[in-house]
Amino acid sequence: MTTKVLPYIEAGTLDQQDLPRAWEPRLEMIVQIGQGLAAIHAAGILHRDLKPNNIIFGSDGRPRIADLEPAPPRARSRRAHPWHEPPRAGEQLRPSQHTVSS
Repeated sequence: MTTKVLPYIEAGTLDQQDLPRAWEPRLEMIVQIGQGLAAIHAAGILHRDLKPNNIIFGSDGRPRIADLEPAPPRARSRRAHPWHEPPRAGEQLRPSQHTVSS
């Protein structure tokens, strides 16, 4: 059994925040979230479930990206969910019936 120890986050999630009306602090928060997401992507991980309640705030007021559980490395998966598969033509569904010359 694997156990994860995570820091206690006392300031809640993005959807629980009383955001300032001014655009400058909001922009700074968005930039910080973007930098965190870029770091996750640089590590080869796709988050796939980034939403306001997965952005948590520490006592320092800085946002942190949470809930990385559904995030497999990029190399193992190409899409978020099986129902996001694009439609295919019938001949693509049964490639064994066709040859390169057909």
